[in-house]
Amino acid sequence: MIGTAAAEVSLAATRGRSWMSDLRAGRHPQWIAYAVAAVGWVVLVGVEIIRLRTTGSPEVMADMHVGHDMTGGMAGMTESGPHTHGVTTHIVSLLAMLAVMTPMVAADARYAALRAPSGYRRRVPGWVLGGWAVGWLPLLIVTAFISLALGKLVETTEFGEAQLLVAATAVAIAWQWTSRKRLSPARCHRTLAPPLPQTQARTACLRYGLGLGNECGISCAPMMMVMMLAGHSVFVVAPLTAVAWYERRRRPHHDPGTVATSLMLAVVGVVAVLLAVVSAS
Repeated sequence: MIGTAAAEVSLAATRGRSWMSDLRAGRHPQWIAYAVAAVGWVVLVGVEIIRLRTTGSPEVMADMHVGHDMTGGMAGMTESGPHTHGVTTHIVSLLAMLAVMTPMVAADARYAALRAPSGYRRRVPGWVLGGWAVGWLPLLIVTAFISLALGKLVETTEFGEAQLLVAATAVAIAWQWTSRKRLSPARCHRTLAPPLPQTQARTACLRYGLGLGNECGISCAPMMMVMMLAGHSVFVVAPLTAVAWYERRRRPHHDPGTVATSLMLAVVGVVAVLLAVVSAS
């Protein structure tokens, strides 16, 4: 009875608080993850708007269009000239794609921050996210170079972009059914209570974020490949991010939702192929 009464008092005390008051009080230190994601979405939407507005202009599309025809990226990596802007857009889009994934570890960062001393609590999410980004980047770079190499394949052979997207989607769906894929989201549910000394806490949070980034990369790399081959189109990135969020919010070690995610990936793959066909026509 005493415990129930205390819980009711605690609940009543929180009902009148707004999210903003909690934010000012430091109860939502993970806000930085959502701010980074918002910037990423603004960049991706901006690139998509520019792409849609410049459709039909061969000169501008030759500069920007790294993704949909995938023929400018490799040239831009090795030559100066008109493709340089396209490679810059490609790199910015890659970083934006990484940014929109940061909310996946917001809960992990909040858990660690709220268990840290108040003196450096607000810094903990930055440490966790920094380690997470470092853990993600190597796999992101490898995936990007693979996508550019596949773009060169499309350029030099009769293998079409639509066929490449079908193959990438099939790989992403097959990956959903592997035990390693099931293990990665489960490991994303690991938590951390940082040590009390700030120096040790920073090291522990960076290491913790690095592990989260590695597992996120292993889990989502096939979906990231589809995003890259689709030219970072918002119409592909947004639903695939939703799939990753759906996986992150479930309990993968008990209920992986493999059929649901596979169906969603198939639908997104169809959208990506249709975009490629329309772009090529």
